[in-house]
Amino acid sequence: MSTIYFSITDKFPSDELKSLPTKFKNSNRNHSYFLSRKALAHIAKTKFGYQTNYLTMELKDHGQITGRPQLSVSLSHTKDTVAALVGDRNDFYSVGIDIEFQTRTFSPEGQKYFINSDDSKDEELLILWCIKEAAFKALSNGGYPIKLLKEVVVEENNFYFIRDENKSKYPFKLIKQNGLIIALAACSKSNKSFEAIEVELS
Repeated sequence: MSTIYFSITDKFPSDELKSLPTKFKNSNRNHSYFLSRKALAHIAKTKFGYQTNYLTMELKDHGQITGRPQLSVSLSHTKDTVAALVGDRNDFYSVGIDIEFQTRTFSPEGQKYFINSDDSKDEELLILWCIKEAAFKALSNGGYPIKLLKEVVVEENNFYFIRDENKSKYPFKLIKQNGLIIALAACSKSNKSFEAIEVELS
């Protein structure tokens, strides 16, 4: 079974936080931007042996680290918490991650913007949203011409792009921990389930 690695964090070491470059005027956005890249660089180094400076890291089309085409990556953030996801491109040609707090309120009226009649009826609205966000990123990073969340169909353990003539189905995983919903999606070459391992940010 192929393995995918993710990291969830909301903390910067105080000494690093004080020396962050100012890329955005909004301090929270600036914090999230660099913290998510720090998590991404940490996974790349500890699990794949790739040294990358998170302060200067650039992403290509949101799905690759520039200069590291061997990796498929994805980022997410909510409030002060960020997430990074990394997979080997030999196993995953694209990945997606989304995180949401379980306390987030979601208006039922908003479902018309992302619910598809073919979706699984067993998932709660917020969970379905989270899965679709992760799947959207994976499909988009995988080259699918996807524009709307409604074009993602979520089944019991799989998702697919509704306009894909081959109806290729890909796996996702859902994790609930520390008050968060974490959705991981992967367009894998085998189309089979994957193992997800959390990497703590030191």
